[in-house]
Amino acid sequence: MGPYLIIAPLSTLNNWKAEFQKWAPRIVVVSYTGTRDARTDLWRGALRPGAFQVLLTTFEFIMNKHDMGNLSRVQWKYIVRTQNWTRGRAVPEVCAHLHSLTHRC
Repeated sequence: MGPYLIIAPLSTLNNWKAEFQKWAPRIVVVSYTGTRDARTDLWRGALRPGAFQVLLTTFEFIMNKHDMGNLSRVQWKYIVRTQNWTRGRAVPEVCAHLHSLTHRC
């Protein structure tokens, strides 16, 4: 199953994780936040291929060039975007970033 990418505001990531724990406790959910070093460590452990099913992250990390390299290597089954996730950016710019993750937009 998966992997699935959920893009949401930082203020809601804990709620997303809590809902997964409540309704689907067997699904392995990883929050992709923190410092650059902490996110790099995630790729060495919790984000190894097959080690997780859902990755929760924010729009800022999707648009970050450092993170795009790793995120684009994953074959995402689905990408879920929550409300107000573009933060005023032009839709074509956002679509281009998602296209680099999925090759479809």
